[in-house]
Formats: sequence, structure tokens, C-alpha cells
Amino acid sequence: MANVLLVGDDRDRTSGVKSLLALDGHRVVFARDVSRWREDERNASPEVIVAAVATPDAVLSVPMGRVRGFAPPLLFVNRESDETREPHLEE
Repeated sequence: MANVLLVGDDRDRTSGVKSLLALDGHRVVFARDVSRWREDERNASPEVIVAAVATPDAVLSVPMGRVRGFAPPLLFVNRESDETREPHLEE
């Protein structure tokens, strides 16, 4: 299974995601300090990064720093729905 870096400082938000990933057999490494997730990425060498954060701004604003190989995919997980931010089509 995949090595996953789970980014997020909210334990409630990340615990459910970690449980699902671990249940599926993935190895999960935490990056609890969102401002340092790039350092954790370099140390963990994940195959995929899952960011369980309220908004992507904090994750995307961290400078890239030294790059080692190809960057893994970055997925954002939104646990709550927010009608003002959810994309939808009017009928």
C-alpha cells in the first residue's frame, strides 16, 4: 500500500481520515504543523499527500524549498460542507 503524508493540525479532522487510510492498509505519517509540512514531506518521502484542513490556503502558502524528484499528488479533504463555498448548479 501507499505511504501517505497526512497534513492537518486539527485532531478531529485528521483522525477520521487517518483511520480510513490505515484501515485500507496505508502507512500514514502526520504533519501536524501545517507551516512545516514541506519538511515532513522531504523526510517521509510519501507517495501521496492528503491535507485535511479547513481551507487550502495555509498548505499552499508554504514555500516549496528544496525539491527532491517529482512532487507527490496533493489531495485536499473537506469534512464539513459549507453551502457558501460548495460548487453547485442552479436548477
